[in-house]
Amino acid sequence: MAFHSDSRDACLFILPWTLEGDGGVNQVVENLMTQMDRHGEYRPLLLVNSWNDRSVREQNIKGHHHFFLRMNDLWNPERPLGGLLAFLLFLPLTLLKLVSLISVNKITVINVHFCGLCALNISVLRMFGLFKGRFILSFHGSDLLAAQPTIWPVRPLWKILLGSADAIVTCSEHLKSEVVSFAPEISGKIACIHNCIDVESLGSAEKRLLPEGRPTRDYILNVATFEPKKGQDVLVQAFAKICGKFPDLDLVLIGRPAGSYAALKNLIKTLGLGERIRLYENVPHGEISAFFAAAMLFALSSRYEPFGIVLLEAGFFATPVVATRVGGIPEIVTHGETGMLCDPDDVDGLARELEFILGNPQERSRIGQNLRLHVLNNFTWDHAYAKYLKCLGGS
Repeated sequence: MAFHSDSRDACLFILPWTLEGDGGVNQVVENLMTQMDRHGEYRPLLLVNSWNDRSVREQNIKGHHHFFLRMNDLWNPERPLGGLLAFLLFLPLTLLKLVSLISVNKITVINVHFCGLCALNISVLRMFGLFKGRFILSFHGSDLLAAQPTIWPVRPLWKILLGSADAIVTCSEHLKSEVVSFAPEISGKIACIHNCIDVESLGSAEKRLLPEGRPTRDYILNVATFEPKKGQDVLVQAFAKICGKFPDLDLVLIGRPAGSYAALKNLIKTLGLGERIRLYENVPHGEISAFFAAAMLFALSSRYEPFGIVLLEAGFFATPVVATRVGGIPEIVTHGETGMLCDPDDVDGLARELEFILGNPQERSRIGQNLRLHVLNNFTWDHAYAKYLKCLGGS
């Protein structure tokens, strides 16, 4: 069960999935693990809460060591009693497996990302003195939504979990305020550490060309999962209002198909914009950098956005941004200085900001360069890791 003979203490990250995907949470965890390896204070390991693994399984994925083990969730809304019984039935075996994993691999820090109530398994370990290291919870946005229901016993269980942690990390001040609002009693141990970009990785992608068959005309870019909270329908409608003034400009939407994808395609067809709007599904993250570098403008029309790593990626390439004034976005973008902001669901307001930036090349260049400087000065992983290290108990 031990990965190698490295004598360093280990930090165990916990996720509901592997690092194979390209989502924002994966970027955060992968970059933290990379920084940890680079700086050497801890040996980074990853535990995947895997439904199919009752015994610990190991695998190397993307250069990082993964463990797989099922940790039951104490609360299942579809079968509350069954979920509770399953948790209690398998708890002793799960605890034994976790204790062995912790002992063999010298794990002194556990950091759960995209939290769920399955993390109560770690709380129970601490309750019985079976893990005496640091316990950190990291929230990314939609994971906190699971804690919001007032139905008993969801809120009490979440409060037990939050209370058992040594520190709680949020990716924005806005999300931090939501956690404090949910559980004011733990406000003293919550820290905001903004998500960041991997400058080295993006720098190597800076010279990449768009893959064959990609856009050849100027375009506005949006990168987000195709789901209602990302507001691509608002962006499509705003583009419809201005596209006649910019006949040589297209709109490029890149994302993972989800709840609003079919409706979005239908909206594009209804507006007669099939020749002007290009949709790309599941583009690998390494290829998306080339889209950022070639875009005239990046637009993020989210209705809800805990932070917005894509804005940092746009900034790295000095691509000016227009975004909505929601969640953590104003912590990145200052209106008129590092980008332009509008209200969510405001089609006319978004159209005005898009038209202003597109019609003013000097402003477009100024804002893009301002954002790049802001990102490089404040949103690199070297900067963020120092803050994380304090939460993990390092110097």
